[in-house]
Amino acid sequence: MAVQQPALGLDDWPRQLRYDWGEDLDEVCEDGTVVFTQCKRVATIGQPASLSEVLTGFSAKWLWAPASQRDRLRFRLVCSDPTFSGGGAPPDTLKDDVRGHFLNRLQEPAKSRSDRAVWMSDADAFGHEPLFEALWGRFECVYLAACIVDSEPAGPRLAAEKEALRILLEQGQIDSSGQKQVLSRLRRLIHDNLIAFDPVNESPRSFDRSPRRLDRADVNAAIDPWRPATQRQPPFLLVDRTFLSEQREMTREQFVARQPDWRDVAHGHDETFKFIERDQTAALEAAVLDKMVARIGRAGKLPGLFVAGAPGDGKTTIVRRVVVRLVDAGKLLIADTGVGLREPAAEPDVYVQAIERLQSFGRPVVLLLDDPLYADSPWLDVLRKLNRPGLQVGVVAATPQFLLDEHEGRLGRVCDFEKFGMARTSRRERESLAALYERSTPLKEEEDFLIVAMEAAAGVTFDKIIDRLWLTLADGSALPAARNLSDLPWQTRAFLFVCYFSRAYEACPEPLLLKLLEISGGVPGASDVRTELQRMRHFDGWRIFRFGPQPRAGLEFLGAPVTAAHVIIAQQAWEQRPLPWCDMGELVIEASVSVPETIRAVSSLGVRLRRSSSPQDSSPGTHNNDFVRRLLERWQHESGIETRYVYDLFSPLMMNGQVELFPYIREILLRRATSSPQGWIAVLKLLRLQSDSKLRQQFPKEIDVLSVIQSADFSVAPRRATQFGKQFEDKTPLRDAYIARLLDALDGKLNWQLDSMSLTYLLTISSLDELIPRIPRIKLWLEHHSEDTAVRTQYLSFLLKLPPRFAGLRAETARQTAQWLSEHPHDTSVRTQYLFFLQQLPDEFLDLRAEAARQTDKWLKKHLADTSVRNQYLPFLSQIPYYPTGADGVIPIEEWQRLGSESLRDAVNITVKSGWKKQHQVLVRSFFQLHHELLWSLKMRDSEDVRLALSESYHAAEEWFNRNSPSETRPYLPLP
Repeated sequence: MAVQQPALGLDDWPRQLRYDWGEDLDEVCEDGTVVFTQCKRVATIGQPASLSEVLTGFSAKWLWAPASQRDRLRFRLVCSDPTFSGGGAPPDTLKDDVRGHFLNRLQEPAKSRSDRAVWMSDADAFGHEPLFEALWGRFECVYLAACIVDSEPAGPRLAAEKEALRILLEQGQIDSSGQKQVLSRLRRLIHDNLIAFDPVNESPRSFDRSPRRLDRADVNAAIDPWRPATQRQPPFLLVDRTFLSEQREMTREQFVARQPDWRDVAHGHDETFKFIERDQTAALEAAVLDKMVARIGRAGKLPGLFVAGAPGDGKTTIVRRVVVRLVDAGKLLIADTGVGLREPAAEPDVYVQAIERLQSFGRPVVLLLDDPLYADSPWLDVLRKLNRPGLQVGVVAATPQFLLDEHEGRLGRVCDFEKFGMARTSRRERESLAALYERSTPLKEEEDFLIVAMEAAAGVTFDKIIDRLWLTLADGSALPAARNLSDLPWQTRAFLFVCYFSRAYEACPEPLLLKLLEISGGVPGASDVRTELQRMRHFDGWRIFRFGPQPRAGLEFLGAPVTAAHVIIAQQAWEQRPLPWCDMGELVIEASVSVPETIRAVSSLGVRLRRSSSPQDSSPGTHNNDFVRRLLERWQHESGIETRYVYDLFSPLMMNGQVELFPYIREILLRRATSSPQGWIAVLKLLRLQSDSKLRQQFPKEIDVLSVIQSADFSVAPRRATQFGKQFEDKTPLRDAYIARLLDALDGKLNWQLDSMSLTYLLTISSLDELIPRIPRIKLWLEHHSEDTAVRTQYLSFLLKLPPRFAGLRAETARQTAQWLSEHPHDTSVRTQYLFFLQQLPDEFLDLRAEAARQTDKWLKKHLADTSVRNQYLPFLSQIPYYPTGADGVIPIEEWQRLGSESLRDAVNITVKSGWKKQHQVLVRSFFQLHHELLWSLKMRDSEDVRLALSESYHAAEEWFNRNSPSETRPYLPLP
């Protein structure tokens, strides 16, 4: 199913299976036939009496099929009887004896509760003799040895299992090192509750689950974690049936007041581990199907469903429980980005590429997000990239209601989302929790589910739970004598600082927390504070501290985000905190000056505190309402802080519309918009302060922009530097100065160097006269950055613009790029551009084109779902010269026809198996040129394979246009 080709010498492959625990297998095949199979590991099944029992077992399948559909039916016996080692239809010599046993069996009275009693009347009406002839005429046998045929490297295997692994390996679907795991997962997919597998054990097994319907998506998802290393792993966790089956076997712990693991939600209601099924589960499941899944792939924006409510009402848990049910039902696959405050693990384009690959499995993909809405959230950029027609993906997210209200406008610009509101804890849910924990007294009618669950678990009120928590952090000592923060144990101070952030739904960056501990009294006796905090995570079954993931490469300096176990716990702990008179805000502001890289989180906290209307935000000694203004006042006097961090300070304030602060922000920025290495960052922020629209942005008259550019260090913030340069694309003097500054950096005249983004942009906007003298430096940069793809791709485009005298350079680069591609099989962008590059070169490069055609064909055979490279490869191949014998770099016509017909058929298969999706428009249009060239090649050499490929591309293109653009004038595709 994964490779979509026949196996074991059969002439079909299945599109869908109904697997009934190894005895009965129902297959829907690619040609529309339906094959009913019985599997018998019995060495004497070929005896006439035994064969008649097999046919008897198939009788109901035939009798109950509509008469108009019976021509589609076939029946198969898979067995270990050497009688059928030749395969195919059973020997005619057996037919009469089998018929006799079959007819005698049907003449016997059926027991009242037997299966035969249900269909015997239909058999009598049809006729016993005609029934036998119908079954025998469509009956075939397949022999598979019952013994273990191999044991390494995947462990004991049967013949069919060895064949399956061989095909997966040959087709490049799995890595050879993952054979054992793949085999285990495929067995699990068939036998969902099978823990161990013994191929030589013939004893019958009993299973407590109904048969499963399996299709290509199930198989592809099961083997996905062990794809070849050449295929980039997705930046999320793929949740499918086999993953959930594995989770159900993992060790579990009591579920209360903590973020859910998949092992928690995979089971449903569980009295041992204290998990209850929420009242809204069925309603949310229906909403996911009707309001999100049903809209996937349709015209319009990316469909989404955002589950919103108050903190602590169980949004994350119920969302994950619902998608588990839908994954088990075969409705979708889940791309899980993680729980809690988590940044994207990769750039948005990587998410798009990963989703495009998963959707080729044939099942809708749902991107699962948790708390994705906050100031300057990069998740909106991911959703914006996913917002493209035809992409088989939707979004389900859990988010607090107040964050959804804040960001609804921005969210609506990138996706078409529906809302699902969480209800208060119901009476039935409170009763279920009380019963689980054997509480005789009724639980309070609290709004927050988390509080109800914690009180049920602890048997005391929520405020007493929090008192106990503070006592635990103080190592069991009361703190009435403490007068200053330094009097508190450092563990208590750590939780106090974390709660200061978490109560407003912000995480405290780890470097900031360590600095706060340092300036508030130090950490005596603790050599590794982070390890100590991790040790204290658990308390009475729930968590005190929660560490988010480490930032991705390049942002390690930010450290992990640290929060309380839950915002509800943080808010109540803040209410009951020790030393309530201490001004925590002042301490946070002071610490931010020492670790300015964390200022974005501090600024976001200030926005939250300004908007908060809860009593704790205006309690004595905290000054929460003027936290932002005090922060600005403190930072404006710190001239030693880099301007890039000042930019980060202002971003959350500007994004959240703190307009009353804009004059103050402008004043600070004007003082920094000077002829200094980072003055340009202040200028860029001043432009954003005026308007988000480039048309309304003007440089302040007080600033000498030319001088700012001539002093700039663009390496401190490369992405912003490119945005800065785009401000001058219609301002020639400033544009020239900007380019000159980048060129000076490339020439080594400055104390900073160009990064990939800046050099790529420079190759795009500079003139040939500026770049040609610097070609040696560009080549040297590429040598020192061997993993870069962006500059390498743009460099190939640049070389095509050069005059003819640079033919030698183009030839040299072509050969170097071919070598680079062989060492970087995961790349697609350079590979695609390389084909276009060779396509534009003169005939002296025929040998390179021919070799590129062969190598790309091999690469595509290992990347069957790829479309980006394939879109370029088909027209590239159509322009490759060929000749009957091949000479001087020209491909022999027989080889060229093979490459062309196979490539065309592979492209057709992608189109057909995706369901004729509109997103394959570019791929379908790439058929035409190659189709015409293959047709013309038949004049030189006739080929049945070419004719078949031409016929398939003709019908596929016709069907695609009929479904997607019926009124559009389509290119002409003649048949041979």
